Amino acid sequence: MVKEQVDLSKQWTYVEARDILEDEKLWQEIESLGLPEHIFDVHVHSGLKSHVRKIPLERLKRVKTLNNMTYFSLPMMRRLHQSIFTGRNIDFAVFPFPYRETQIDSANNYLLKNAKENERVLILGDPLNPDDTITIFDKQSSAIGVKSYYDQVVKEDLTDPEDVAVFDFFPHDILEHLNKFSGVIMLHVPRTGGLANAQTLSEVVEAATKFPNIKIVLAHMGRCYSQLDMEPVVLKIAKYPNLFLDTSMVDSQETFEVALRSVGSKRIMFGTDLPLSVVRFLRKYEEGILTLFSKQETHALKIENKPDMAIATNVLYMTRALLIACQNSGLTASDKEDVFYNNAKLVFSRN
Repeated sequence: MVKEQVDLSKQWTYVEARDILEDEKLWQEIESLGLPEHIFDVHVHSGLKSHVRKIPLERLKRVKTLNNMTYFSLPMMRRLHQSIFTGRNIDFAVFPFPYRETQIDSANNYLLKNAKENERVLILGDPLNPDDTITIFDKQSSAIGVKSYYDQVVKEDLTDPEDVAVFDFFPHDILEHLNKFSGVIMLHVPRTGGLANAQTLSEVVEAATKFPNIKIVLAHMGRCYSQLDMEPVVLKIAKYPNLFLDTSMVDSQETFEVALRSVGSKRIMFGTDLPLSVVRFLRKYEEGILTLFSKQETHALKIENKPDMAIATNVLYMTRALLIACQNSGLTASDKEDVFYNNAKLVFSRN
């Protein structure tokens, strides 16, 4: 039976020797598939616990990532990348944890003051105070864009953010300003189904049309985690050259193959969602039915029983799936370098 209560005093992770062996096996596959030497990870969170206000217990039970995460400083994120992607040169785009409890000024200032040249900062926007976001962006030449999140604008917890529109947490004032500077936004689309939701897709197309100079990065492939989600929408977004897809939290090679065929290798960029993607879980699709296997409880799934199987850290499943999709799609070594590095190098720059 699924647990009704979450014991906040315990770690929610079961890690066995066979899980570590699964990590090693996946890494060997990744190496054999030709992971490029240079990687640009476009989706990284970093911040300190002092940047987050006290979170009510009931909210911790509902939004479990707020409790089940370790707060990662920038040096820790650098070490994490190196421990996962052994021997690779890593650049990354980084932004604060985007929750309503985050103290926006201190979280942004930490990244802006401490990021290295190869670490591109997107500031956390304040949807309720667009002028403040614009002022920070203008004053900080190292800021290349804005990340905002629907959780920042809702007054009550939502299981499914059906009532939140893209323009609620990315107000037009912010978008109009970023459009002048060809800025970047990292957009985690709302509503059940992500881009496959007709209203959400309409809003994304509206943003791409009204603000053609903004580089809109659709986090988690627009939350199209399966081939069935991606197929109906990919041709509709392919016609807008300022829409890009970030691969984080997608571990389906079929989904990547659909996107590579329709959008092409120049508009897909490797992302991890670290540190959240160190969670040990695996998605399985059989005849369109999704099953989640996990050894770690997250905001998206609960543990019923300890799975009797080896489960690796999810970032490795994502990386392998993308590499297999590149291979199956006939990408050249140069094309693969675009997906894993060159595209992001171009997009995540301030003109």
